[in-house]
Amino acid sequence: MTRLLLALLAALVLPAAAAAPPEGLPLPPHFERGRIGLQVQPMTPELRAHMKAPTEAGVLVVRVEEGSPGAKAGVRVGDVVTQAGQEPVESPHDLMRRVARVPEGERLVLGLVRDGQKLEVEVSPQGRPWPDVERFEEWMRGGFHHGIDALQRRLEELERRIDELERRLPAAKPT
Repeated sequence: MTRLLLALLAALVLPAAAAAPPEGLPLPPHFERGRIGLQVQPMTPELRAHMKAPTEAGVLVVRVEEGSPGAKAGVRVGDVVTQAGQEPVESPHDLMRRVARVPEGERLVLGLVRDGQKLEVEVSPQGRPWPDVERFEEWMRGGFHHGIDALQRRLEELERRIDELERRLPAAKPT
């Protein structure tokens, strides 16, 4: 564990270590995109049954940012988003992609389930629509595990550098 902390410290402190991202690590595309201020999570079959949500689609709203477009539209924590723009929402990324496609100033209809009742709300995403949704989708296909091998190689390189630095340091003299 100490070696890992030293390696991470070296990555932050040593200019050469922090100069470039690890080779082969894909960087996320530019993250300016339309947002509606909701944090959602996938649902389990048990949660779907409890929330009286459809079995084939829906994500659970776990946070609504105060003053956000979602809050202004009336979305609440505990709602289940089942559709966005007449398309089913099966995962958090589905919702993110649909919101990212909405042209600035236009509205998106969200299908919700609240207390077992279906309802619809209209929301106007903040921010510009993502110009390259396909690039984002390609990047997201790997989830958040992009570049694990590249990071492992970088960590090994940092450990090697630390070993080299430790060998160069004069031995501490007893006091």
